[in-house]
Amino acid sequence: MLQNGHLRYSYTSSWYDYNSLSQGDAFCRKGFEKYYYDLPYKTVHMEDPETSLKTHLNLAAEAVSTYNYPDVIQNLELCFSLINYLHPDISELKKLMNHFVYQILTQNTAFIPIISKSKFTDYDILEYIETSESLSILQKNVYFSIQNLIGELIISSKDKDDYVIQKSKEYIHTNYQNNISLNDVASHVFLNSNYFSSLFKQKTGVTFRNYLRDFRIEKAKKLLLSTNLRIYEIGLSVGYNEQSHFIRAFKTVTGVTPTEFRDA
Repeated sequence: MLQNGHLRYSYTSSWYDYNSLSQGDAFCRKGFEKYYYDLPYKTVHMEDPETSLKTHLNLAAEAVSTYNYPDVIQNLELCFSLINYLHPDISELKKLMNHFVYQILTQNTAFIPIISKSKFTDYDILEYIETSESLSILQKNVYFSIQNLIGELIISSKDKDDYVIQKSKEYIHTNYQNNISLNDVASHVFLNSNYFSSLFKQKTGVTFRNYLRDFRIEKAKKLLLSTNLRIYEIGLSVGYNEQSHFIRAFKTVTGVTPTEFRDA
């Protein structure tokens, strides 16, 4: 703020004349950095946090380049905790995050036109890196930008449908033991649930619900033949919290109950 030949910075109530401008600038920067790192403090139990930060930023960039948003978030969560712990100079943080974007572009050049097109939009990741007023805001904006960038690239892909089915199957195969839903998988591939349901049936010949059920039952059959686990334990291990639901699904697929299958 300029008033009567003096400047006042937003992080101090002091006034500085032109001859003291460098002193005011240093004081302002110190105040800004103090309030910039606003994430909840977490103790970091790592021998070399700086190396770990670079490693997980690399892994996050690799996950972006393969459209693996859950792994992106998992790695970036740790990165932002490390950044909050290390308190690097703001200019160094910006370099680090810009290098992260550069790694994405290097590993998957299809992101180059997508990121270029995002300039001056609501998901311009480079602008967010430059202008975010705190680490928590930067974290939120980076997550938002990456999610939109991945979604934009998938939608514009010539092989979008095949990619969607591949990634949805991978998600099912990894998470079948959990209580996953059609909405969960549709969100994972950045599609509306109704459109995803129709596309999945069109491409695979079965509904999402039946594909998930059949995959779970195949896993259960292997456990019935190779372990001494109880029936309800096997049901739980393949994603059925209710034994009656597991037995009913198993019989629908195989024509026999789990016990009958094991004893045959």
